Amino acid sequence: VVFSAGEFRASEGISKRDLLRGLGYGAASMVLMGISIVAIKPTLELYPVLWSTTWRLIGGIVLLTVWAPFSSEGLLPILRKCLPSRDWRSALPGAFMGTYIAMIFWIAGFKYGDASVTAILNQTATIFTVILAGLVLKETLTRRHLFGTAAAFGGCVLVLI
Repeated sequence: VVFSAGEFRASEGISKRDLLRGLGYGAASMVLMGISIVAIKPTLELYPVLWSTTWRLIGGIVLLTVWAPFSSEGLLPILRKCLPSRDWRSALPGAFMGTYIAMIFWIAGFKYGDASVTAILNQTATIFTVILAGLVLKETLTRRHLFGTAAAFGGCVLVLI
């Protein structure tokens, strides 16, 4: 579905090597996320969703804090991006809703549902992203986008049947 909806052109300034590397990182991240949620599902049964979500995010923050000084940018440019500005009025609520609240629902789905069904239904966010990109951002929806979206929706329907 990803390859049917996506358009990969060399003219976008991405080398073939970087494109393949990015696709590899994306695929690896999905595999690791799948392994991790299945591995912690028994633990989710024991603890509240808010507690599990909060500790998951704290772990990510700690890892990023340790990693930041060793990144290619260095620590100072990253810290400068964290200085308060007018943009925070929209960035903070968006970050909170897009990270914490969304993750609460994501983890709750895995806690209270079957992992195989929940995983596929959680991917409906991709369908809504494509539709909203066309409606809100006025991005051009090509036949490839519509085909990929329809295929993803069809996959969700098959899981529910």
